[in-house]
Amino acid sequence: MKNTLIIIVLISVLGVGAWYVARPKQNTISQTVLTPTNSIGAPSEVTSEPTSPIFGAITKWLPQSILEVPVPAEEETPYGTVTGWKVEGKLTGEAAIVRNFEDAKFMKTLAFEEDMKFAADGPGASNWGYSKTFEGKTEVVVFSYSSGRLGNPEGNTNGTVRFSVFVSDPFTKK
Repeated sequence: MKNTLIIIVLISVLGVGAWYVARPKQNTISQTVLTPTNSIGAPSEVTSEPTSPIFGAITKWLPQSILEVPVPAEEETPYGTVTGWKVEGKLTGEAAIVRNFEDAKFMKTLAFEEDMKFAADGPGASNWGYSKTFEGKTEVVVFSYSSGRLGNPEGNTNGTVRFSVFVSDPFTKK
């Protein structure tokens, strides 16, 4: 009887351990980044999750924001279609007033320079970006927001502003 109990406990422990190892992981992104870079622009280890410190800074720039998980994305840019990672979010209520929300000094510490090719403003929406080149590879960061009120953003009656941040994988300019 004692041996049977030990065998049942052992099988139970192994079963729980196998379930724990095999269970689906939450917020796991399965696509691989081609060649991510570290904070100074040098190539770093290949990973299946975004490595850019820019994604971590968004909550400092927009502390009242509601963010989604970064996802692999393609973005049409002045340099063509590029791949990378994109995070979207929203601001609601009184916090739903956005201007350029990034920290330009922080972007400079990452070796990014403002790139006027991304600049586009209109009533209720804006788009702007940064780029850098390191060892022949270019990376871009595109910031944008839209209040959904193209006629008068200050009259934003729904109180919601959607924004996004796209960080490209390194690419060669064409």
